[in-house]
Amino acid sequence: MAERKSFLVYLDWEDILRVMSNEQKGELFSAMFAYIKRGEYYDGGDQMVEVAFAFVRATFDRDEEKYQERCARNALNGQKGGRPRKSARDVGNLSSFDDYYD
Repeated sequence: MAERKSFLVYLDWEDILRVMSNEQKGELFSAMFAYIKRGEYYDGGDQMVEVAFAFVRATFDRDEEKYQERCARNALNGQKGGRPRKSARDVGNLSSFDDYYD
């Protein structure tokens, strides 16, 4: 994973978390940080945490892919330049900003 400063937690994960103990939730939370910061996979041995982490990891991977696609699209759009300036014809015959609000 790229160097990130944050990650999203989705409300639909509550269904998974509801059946886990507080200890398992803590392991999952630690595994989430290890994956995002260092790319480490969970290897703690708890099957419930492994299954939950697999779902979370898939979501993180999907989010990262979308983010990279957006970055590439924005870079391409940036190379095209900004929006062209409006011509006097497009703006109308306003001589100043004050004329617009009179």
